[in-house]
Amino acid sequence: MSNAVGCLEHAGRKATKDGEAVRLVKQAGAIPLLVSNTPELCLGWETTNLLRGTTNNPYCLNRTPGGSSGGEVRDSIWKG
Repeated sequence: MSNAVGCLEHAGRKATKDGEAVRLVKQAGAIPLLVSNTPELCLGWETTNLLRGTTNNPYCLNRTPGGSSGGEVRDSIWKG
């Protein structure tokens, strides 16, 4: 899966092995489906970066779901 943490210089970088959290959820039977947007290097109040752009609230585009895990928040809201 992608491992760019929102950085242009890491565009296209893929993880070579699973992190511990991913290993544990896979061991429990889960299937990871996606990697979502984060602020560059996960350092920001809003989920925006030069690689993927800004993550907005799907119901109110002038609002953001916040920083750090904003991509996951947006996906949770969108899918209900």
